[in-house]
Amino acid sequence: MNEIERKFLLNYLPDKASKGSGIQILQGYLWIGEEREARIRQYGKKYFLTLKDGSGLTRQEYEVSISKKQFDQLWPATEQLRIEKERHRIAWNGRTIEIDVFNGLLNGLRIAEVEFPDEQTAASFQPPPWCGQEVTEDPLFRNQTLGAMSKKEIEEKLSIVINPPDKSIGAIPIIYLNDKPNYILVTTTGSGRWIFPKGTPEDNMKDQQVAQMEAFEEAGVEGEIFQEPLPVYYWKGYQCFVIDYYPLRVEKLLMTWEEMKQRERKICQFDEALKLLEEPSFTRALTELSKEL
Repeated sequence: MNEIERKFLLNYLPDKASKGSGIQILQGYLWIGEEREARIRQYGKKYFLTLKDGSGLTRQEYEVSISKKQFDQLWPATEQLRIEKERHRIAWNGRTIEIDVFNGLLNGLRIAEVEFPDEQTAASFQPPPWCGQEVTEDPLFRNQTLGAMSKKEIEEKLSIVINPPDKSIGAIPIIYLNDKPNYILVTTTGSGRWIFPKGTPEDNMKDQQVAQMEAFEEAGVEGEIFQEPLPVYYWKGYQCFVIDYYPLRVEKLLMTWEEMKQRERKICQFDEALKLLEEPSFTRALTELSKEL
């Protein structure tokens, strides 16, 4: 049968997939080729022998049930080609998303997979906010590749994914003009992308104070935090960045400020802000905030 599947790294683990509540899976590979594989799998209390052919979005899959005795007899042949993981199944917009939380050497890696009846349905699928970078076509995240990796290879190729950087702190400055909320964006100093002000946490400051400081230095605004932060996740390659953005009600707009020569500043209404913010996670956070204003 054809297997049509998309695969994503996770921004975060959703509440319904708390660690320890899924089905335990042991998976070992008997043979691995460039686009073919033969594996055995223990899925809870069930056992399977599976052959897969192809790569990317669409693959051929053939699977038969085997006994525990047959599994135990074949398992020693998979040494150095194994993975351990915990699987969670979550319903989302009419589809079932399978989340794999890896254990053993791959502890910290989390991948979501979604199967589809056809490629058109797959192309139109909009993943939930906890799904991040898509890796459907990336051979590094094929289970057979992961199972064959040594500890050193995992540290070299996956350390950024397994051990993400600490979060950043930012502010979403909001200024009311003609009784309508407007949002203040700034450009990054490198690529010139439009974002909201952000920076790194400070040991001697509360996160809310850091958010106010970044808004002051980068966007030239002063104001008050008025609600809990909105988390934003975005990816550069395999590296996931997490920013806690605090909504900030602007009380003072400065004409000169510290980083005015390093960045552009723009005051815009909701629709324009959505167009300028390229990252989907930024637009989701802004959309969520606008509903509350």
